[in-house]
Amino acid sequence: MSEITVNLNNFIENILPEKITQGLELAGQYVENTAKENITEMGAVDTGALKNSITHVVENNAVEIGTSVEYSPFVHEGTSKMEGRPFLQNAVDEHMTEIVQYFKRGAEF
Repeated sequence: MSEITVNLNNFIENILPEKITQGLELAGQYVENTAKENITEMGAVDTGALKNSITHVVENNAVEIGTSVEYSPFVHEGTSKMEGRPFLQNAVDEHMTEIVQYFKRGAEF
């Protein structure tokens, strides 16, 4: 019985977190790439700084995709004089099936 417990503990402590991280990495990279494609298709590329700043980070069983460019909320959400171009939100909303597939592929055992 203790061998089964050890193997299960190893799975829970080492293998499972690694697989989750791999799944999140693939899904995050997909959303990052899709957001970059969206921003180009939406005509929101001037210098390329915003597009090039879109990144993803996997930490604590989560993936964060975003940009550090100060003006990105104005491009994404819009202003009183400019309609929003939600390049990041659309990357998630319009591609949820693909995101789940990338996660599953990365987390496969």
